[in-house]
Amino acid sequence: MAIMLLLVQLIKSISFFKGLKMAQIYLNAGFVKAAVCSAEKKKVEFHDVFCKGLFLEVRISGGKTYYLRYRDRRGRQRQIKLGDSRDLLLSDARKLADEKRRSIALGEDPLEIKSDSKKTPTFSAFISEQYLPHIKTYKRSWTSDVSLLNNHLLPRFGNKY
Repeated sequence: MAIMLLLVQLIKSISFFKGLKMAQIYLNAGFVKAAVCSAEKKKVEFHDVFCKGLFLEVRISGGKTYYLRYRDRRGRQRQIKLGDSRDLLLSDARKLADEKRRSIALGEDPLEIKSDSKKTPTFSAFISEQYLPHIKTYKRSWTSDVSLLNNHLLPRFGNKY
């Protein structure tokens, strides 16, 4: 742990990195495995030199996650989680970051797409909030519809979008 802190301090002290606000490092598999967070901070970010916007967030709990930081169409700085370092290799994180940056350059915003998908109700939410109140107003046999939905459709499709 002490070696890692010394390495971070050494990198920050090199004149090439003095103008930079964040620690930019050539990330490799050994560094990702050995990276630790200092006791004074809750998390530390290590930005990759070779992949623009990619950084590794190391938390005090020991968790390590890859993120991509970018600017959206309005100029706001956004970041999207790419994956945990236990699940995603560094080379895969770089490829994924390149793909995301490419789609961002073409005008797509990954976080916007994600928020739009959250606005779509699940099948069970649609049934309980919109369909059942509607059929209760005009259909005399709505109780048999509720039974059919509860026994057959909702268990199978309830969590689907």
